[in-house]
Amino acid sequence: MQLYPLRTTLVATLTTVCLLFVAWLFLKPGDALLRDANFEYEVISPNADNIYDVTKVTYTLAQPANVSIFFLDNDGRRYDFRRNKPRQSGEHNLLFSGIVNGFEMPSDSIEGKIVSRILPNGDYQWVVEANNQKTRERKTGSLTIKLADDTLPDMRGFSVSPVLFTPNRDGISDRIWINLFLTKEA
Repeated sequence: MQLYPLRTTLVATLTTVCLLFVAWLFLKPGDALLRDANFEYEVISPNADNIYDVTKVTYTLAQPANVSIFFLDNDGRRYDFRRNKPRQSGEHNLLFSGIVNGFEMPSDSIEGKIVSRILPNGDYQWVVEANNQKTRERKTGSLTIKLADDTLPDMRGFSVSPVLFTPNRDGISDRIWINLFLTKEA
């Protein structure tokens, strides 16, 4: 049996290079977790006139990660739109209409709980943040909110009568009365 040392060395070297290249493709140590993020418009006017009421948010993940999307006002106050939501790798799209998680303003005198509300008019820095066990990355940009009605429609004097409601068509307690007062037109 005759061995060809040059051919064997060449095949072994080529195989090693191929295996290293494939390993590099899978590991990609320098690949960014959050590849891209942007908002379609820099200014929105969420006033229900169908003109720039919403903006499309697009971001791309290289790996699965927890994603937060939030806004910072000029004083550094944070307003959350999404907080630590698990997302798979790939491109993600969503619409933002100015509504964020609930917060109170000094002028509020609300009886109930504020679950969500519109951002007040002003300039904001948007932040799309992705994090996993190893790294945390951010992309930022600017967004202006204008013509937003940020006065909450407070519901006062809410009552339901009678307390017991049995809608079984027997004519007894089949109907209820709901009373409430809204502090602004809805």
